Amino acid sequence: MTCTETTCRDQEGNVTAFRPESVVGSYAVYHNTKSNYDITGKDYRAGKVLHIYRPKVIDRNGEETWGVLSVDSERQLLTVTVDDAWLDHAVYPVIVDPVFGYSGKGSTSTYNEAQTSLTASKFSLGEQATLESINIYAYSSSGTQALKAMIYGDDNGNPSTPEGQSLQRASNSTGALASSPADWYNASLTSSITLAADDYWLTWVLSASTGGIYYDTGSSNQSYRSYQFGTDKFTTPPNPWPTDHTDTQSNKK
Repeated sequence: MTCTETTCRDQEGNVTAFRPESVVGSYAVYHNTKSNYDITGKDYRAGKVLHIYRPKVIDRNGEETWGVLSVDSERQLLTVTVDDAWLDHAVYPVIVDPVFGYSGKGSTSTYNEAQTSLTASKFSLGEQATLESINIYAYSSSGTQALKAMIYGDDNGNPSTPEGQSLQRASNSTGALASSPADWYNASLTSSITLAADDYWLTWVLSASTGGIYYDTGSSNQSYRSYQFGTDKFTTPPNPWPTDHTDTQSNKK
């Protein structure tokens, strides 16, 4: 048996255990008194509250490294240490743990009809932050095309209006969206947006033909899909979110 920080293999080279890079050096947080809590048929047993993942550090040029996370529970202090050698060559500003939303690739694919369909997933932003880009793991069903990403505010659990006019600022993905394989695509805003701590809906739409993203199971009604035949939502994304037809809700993230 041989193991690295992320993977263990047997003598034949078969993977016997795996964990994402973000889990290395991370902390699982448990309540000190509450356990065996049952909600919607799920028994949480040991009372896990949340997971603090290893922070990613990114400089102005997009160069990345992992920070080292340290938690001192007695002093109630969380510390992130960044490698000095990496910092010596970094271009400032340097951002620590800048991810908002869901950073996994997802295990199941879904699709959108081009131009006529918007798909959004809701995520909570825990503190004020500056939004500069949205990354999406996506593919095109036929040929290459463009992808546009937006961020909408939340109104009692429903997408509402775009934040900071982001739908005008959101650009097409870096490079054309390809049919195979799926890959990460970055939709960079032409101007950054300051967001207050709140719930937001990360939204995407395609330009030419059908395509899709990969998702995992999230919470109930975390995802919205707005479909209306014959309407072009790519050239001019709706403001506010359309309410003149039925939306499909699901638990995708």
